[in-house]
Amino acid sequence: MTLRESQIIRTALTKIFPFALLYSMYVFSYGGAFPGGGFQAGVIIGSLVVIVEMVLERKLYSDAAFQRIELFGVLLLVILLLLGLVRSGQPFTGLYIHKGESLPLANIMIWLLSAGIFLEVAGSMVLIFRSFLFWESEDELYIINPGSSLLSDKPPKASSGGEQRKIRIITGILIAAAFIYLLITPPALSGVSQSLVEEVHSTAEAFGIRNMVTVVYLGPRVMDTFLEVMVVVLTVFGVKAVRGRV
Repeated sequence: MTLRESQIIRTALTKIFPFALLYSMYVFSYGGAFPGGGFQAGVIIGSLVVIVEMVLERKLYSDAAFQRIELFGVLLLVILLLLGLVRSGQPFTGLYIHKGESLPLANIMIWLLSAGIFLEVAGSMVLIFRSFLFWESEDELYIINPGSSLLSDKPPKASSGGEQRKIRIITGILIAAAFIYLLITPPALSGVSQSLVEEVHSTAEAFGIRNMVTVVYLGPRVMDTFLEVMVVVLTVFGVKAVRGRV
């Protein structure tokens, strides 16, 4: 019996899906007030879609739909970055002064940042998962594991050895450059004064940001978070390049 034929698994997924979707929305919307945020919520909904597709062996939506979701998230983040530069000279800070009274909208800027990250991560997770599978058509799964009875005699299109060699060379150069940079300029360790901690806390209160983790990662370190999300985008293109789909 396969996963698709199991009535228990199919029934459980049907019952769990709406609750998992609701929980994902909760984690996303309350990221500025409690632990959570767009990245965690995107992982939840992306993983849920992956699990359902593995069991049903069918795509819930087309690749184009998730590509549009991912693209919309990236565009939203880029717009917020530019908006911050125009309004304050700093990326992403243009709307921090706007806050709401309710917990989900504790800070409008944090909510918008989480929305962009949520869309990008959710779309990317599904696209990365699908890149490791073969699909016979837009809807039906072609190969779900090497031992599947659906295995075809026709091998999938693979990237040439030259392309893979270029990818390995570029990756090796980037890793070597990162190690050299760390050796030349090792990161300095320094303590954080109590006054600085109190200043961050007072700033969070002024902007209506109740989650201190969000204060750090979507506040002074928001560019780091943006770059981390962009790495996920590059992963999607990297996997496609290795599989010869670009």
